[in-house]
Amino acid sequence: MLSNRVIKTTFIISLLSHGLFLAMPSSDISVPKIERPKELTLQIEIEKPSLLPKIERMGKEKKFKLVNQSPSLPVTQLKTGKPANRQTGELINEAMLRYQDIVKQRIEEVRRYPEWAKEQGIKGVAHLRFIVLANGNGREIKLVHSS
Repeated sequence: MLSNRVIKTTFIISLLSHGLFLAMPSSDISVPKIERPKELTLQIEIEKPSLLPKIERMGKEKKFKLVNQSPSLPVTQLKTGKPANRQTGELINEAMLRYQDIVKQRIEEVRRYPEWAKEQGIKGVAHLRFIVLANGNGREIKLVHSS
């Protein structure tokens, strides 16, 4: 019984001394804080240069006079065939290419990839069919197929 009493007394003394040691306000036992590096979020937007040069005007502006046709002139049928000269056909082709360049440039200016798709790593190609109106707006935009 004596050894049992000694063990109890030793345990109580140890418990009290540890309690006082930890509860003392003057004891400055501090655990060193581990400093974690701050997480910084950096967003980088890469501006893609335009594939086409910026075109302000297609060419020289030509002004045409309105001519009223008198009904007294005889009506003749026009023969269908090749253009009057080769230069006319080349001018038409050049004007068409310039127009296509302007349309491609305007599309390139407003093209953007959705942010949520960038974040999720979604990539693909969409083929569209649309009509460009005279005022530059698009109409009947349809998805033909996508990858």
